[in-house]
Amino acid sequence: MTTMTKKDRVLRYMRQGRGLTVNEARSRFGIGNFRALMSDVRQENLGRVVTVETRSGCNRYFLRPTRTR
Repeated sequence: MTTMTKKDRVLRYMRQGRGLTVNEARSRFGIGNFRALMSDVRQENLGRVVTVETRSGCNRYFLRPTRTR
């Protein structure tokens, strides 16, 4: 039996078109350093990370498919 890592669970959630803030990632998935996780996703080219500033000034991260040429 294979268990999903926190990273896998976050990626599955975000691939459904849902965004996450740092606080949401901490409370929903127990991610301590969400910014570092998003940096890893960018470096591993697992998707295009888009950041949108919310009205309250927080950043909400979205995952878009990588562009292929």
